[in-house]
Amino acid sequence: IDDTAALARLHVLPTCGTRYLVHDGGEWSEVYSEPLTDDESQRAARAVEESARELGLWEEHTWGDRIELRGSQVTFSALGQEAPVDAKAAWDPDGAKKEKLRAAVAEQLPDLEVRSGGSTSVDITRKGIDKAYGVN
Repeated sequence: IDDTAALARLHVLPTCGTRYLVHDGGEWSEVYSEPLTDDESQRAARAVEESARELGLWEEHTWGDRIELRGSQVTFSALGQEAPVDAKAAWDPDGAKKEKLRAAVAEQLPDLEVRSGGSTSVDITRKGIDKAYGVN
């Protein structure tokens, strides 16, 4: 964004609202961050991989990383982060695969929030931390 005044009004809530960033026209400032502990991140990564394998959703061919540890969020992308849009659309057109995976992971991680993310992804964060939390 070239307009410094507009940039100074920019607020960003990445990773499901687990972080809140503002721009003052010169640089970014972090208002808050709700990171997962190392234990939470590792448990989340393990649960999503185990569940995906058990459900037959661990794809052999992927485009990039399947599991990302993002500090405040763990994201599973069934086809990888770099998957083309057409492959994502074809993988789970009705969302049933992703919902089965989300439910299986949520059962293993009752202390964390497990949400459907993009067309092939499941996101895991702290409970109660979402974009509404950030806005309030």
